[in-house]
Amino acid sequence: MSETHQPPIWLTLLGCGVAGLICGSPHGGFMLWMLAPFVCFWLVRCGYFFLTDARQDETKPKRARLASLKLGLWLSTIGVCLCLHLYYAKSARTAANALRAQIESYRNTHGVYPKTIAALRSPARPNRWRIMYFYHNGEPSLLYPATSIIFDTYKYNFETRQWDYWAD
Repeated sequence: MSETHQPPIWLTLLGCGVAGLICGSPHGGFMLWMLAPFVCFWLVRCGYFFLTDARQDETKPKRARLASLKLGLWLSTIGVCLCLHLYYAKSARTAANALRAQIESYRNTHGVYPKTIAALRSPARPNRWRIMYFYHNGEPSLLYPATSIIFDTYKYNFETRQWDYWAD
């Protein structure tokens, strides 16, 4: 393959940007698995270029550098998305634990669980992470969606005092 047939770097930048927007959004982390074949392809391609360019003269190392730059961009995109999802998961759990503590404090003070979040009279904003609280038939339910996998949730078990993962 001649280096004149290399796709331009702006296509890689565009692809990384679109992939970052899709995979880096809350509940979009599962789509990082769809990037794996592309990154594996670039890894093999980059290795091939390094092996073949090492045997040739010094006029062709540009092909290997360009391929490794593109691989680095893809790996950086995946790394940033993974870091974002770690942040999302930690922030959602922190917000849910803060609301859980307020609910348990309300129960300790009043002897019953609150009927709604509004009864807590708290400035907390549970909607940032879509934290939901229900009180039905004397049973409280506190849950929030998993931040990396769509349709999965974490539900707090008030009896065992731990978060349970509910896969869809």
